[in-house]
Amino acid sequence: MRTAIAAAVVLMFCGSAEAQNFSGYKCKIQHSLQLGRDGSPQQPALPEHYRNMEFIIDRTSGRMLGGTASEWKQAVWDRGSDQQSFKAVYTSHAGFVHVQLLQIEEFAQGGVKPFLLVDGTRTHMGTCTHLS
Repeated sequence: MRTAIAAAVVLMFCGSAEAQNFSGYKCKIQHSLQLGRDGSPQQPALPEHYRNMEFIIDRTSGRMLGGTASEWKQAVWDRGSDQQSFKAVYTSHAGFVHVQLLQIEEFAQGGVKPFLLVDGTRTHMGTCTHLS
């Protein structure tokens, strides 16, 4: 019994360590929706513009390379774990204020992590993988 408990504790630490031993994410947008005038989800005017768009996220700083907010101010609110999503907020710093929220389900089982990027009145969904 003690051996089983010890093995479970070691596996818990290994699982947590695995989730912490990477520097970022490579993400790909697969679906996009836009807020319609009646409040319903609609296809964006140019759905092909976002589909298959790839971007990289630095897990420490939150900096986005490629994607929709690469030159904006970023703040990581949660680095993610086996129980929490990675969460970052992006804000434009010139002209009109624009805000984006990125949430990557780090706790999802396996190497592919679903994400949600709320970009003004658009929402993008897709998957991310770890970068070492």
